[in-house]
Amino acid sequence: MLRRDRVGLGFSVFVGVKINGHANEHALLFERAVVEMPEVVACHLVSGEADYFLEVVVPELADYQQFSWVNCSPCRSCAKCEATLLSRR
Repeated sequence: MLRRDRVGLGFSVFVGVKINGHANEHALLFERAVVEMPEVVACHLVSGEADYFLEVVVPELADYQQFSWVNCSPCRSCAKCEATLLSRR
């Protein structure tokens, strides 16, 4: 198993993302944006309250806060982003 903390990536966050409306164009815009985010190591299309789950890996909490402000807040395709911090792997 990869020890992410040993390579300076010890902070993992799972982000549930709700897309605006049900239009396919919003989902495609979101997916194109996610591909450009190096902090996102996994993106899953899911059913339920969230439309996508992202796994975001960064060095520490401050880096996730920066990621969130830069990528989640201004995303026009996103209606809601909800983070869950990973406490133990």
